[in-house]
Amino acid sequence: MFYIKYTEGQALKSLSEIFNKPTKTDVNIGISLQTDRVSVCATLLKADGRTVTHCASLQGNQGHLSLLKQLISEQSIPKGAVTLVLNVEDHKIHKLARPAVEKDELNQSVTFLLKDRLDYGMEDSVVEVIDYPPGCQLDDQIMVVESSKKKIQDQVNVISSLGLALKAIDIPELVLGDILQSYPGIDKGFALVLDHDDGATLIIYRGEHLYLIRKLSGISDFISCLPAEGNQLMADTLLLEIQRTLDYYDAQMRQPPLAGILLAPSFGDISSLVDYLDKNLATKVESLDINLLLDLPNPLSPALQQDCLTACAAAFRQEQDS
Repeated sequence: MFYIKYTEGQALKSLSEIFNKPTKTDVNIGISLQTDRVSVCATLLKADGRTVTHCASLQGNQGHLSLLKQLISEQSIPKGAVTLVLNVEDHKIHKLARPAVEKDELNQSVTFLLKDRLDYGMEDSVVEVIDYPPGCQLDDQIMVVESSKKKIQDQVNVISSLGLALKAIDIPELVLGDILQSYPGIDKGFALVLDHDDGATLIIYRGEHLYLIRKLSGISDFISCLPAEGNQLMADTLLLEIQRTLDYYDAQMRQPPLAGILLAPSFGDISSLVDYLDKNLATKVESLDINLLLDLPNPLSPALQQDCLTACAAAFRQEQDS
């Protein structure tokens, strides 16, 4: 998992350490601070697992602090241990040959090696390393997540200003893998295509492992890709980008075929796009419906699923012992 250590009054230094004093509670709160929206999901630990007690989103232009305060008040969100999930567009993934250094020197080493590629420069960048799964032919490579210390600190300040108990910070690519663990066929693997503010990203999970993260070129959102007369080019572009990614997974990682491809929830009806991709790709394509995966008091609409997807995943985030 992906962690950020944060102690009030200190600067962020690493994405790999847990908080000094983890909060002990049966309530988990997932929070996502998006461009003009905040989303919150609360879960309660019961004998048979976690169940959703609250799930809501609020849009506006008055800023994250005001929006989150209003949402918590209106929805009576309980106190709990908060996991803040960053947006896909708030970080960048680099691929790098693993440097021959000790584990406790790895983050410092990769920061130096990537110094000319870092979007935020060496001073403002905070990085974390994600290992490729064993046996995927990339054992000598690593994924490096880069984000801005300032952007993260701004979001941390929002959480702490409301007196919330911030437990950890994570990224969508990791927490979404947690909620897919109950999806039939996850042992064979799924490609999740995520529609977000900055376009679309394809993420491959197999079992408990994250194999691949790739931003799809030329795609703005699912709705623009709906197949229709005069709009076939965008649907074909998405199809080609997905196929290219699956070809890379097969050729470079030498893994068995995936069980399927999941399109993340969208605010609009994307059934025609799902049908088109399913017809033209060898791998089965379907829409992800988190109502089938999570213990929810009431079904969530596709639009609310899109808004709250990463917050829900963060609220179901698997605990770490260290």
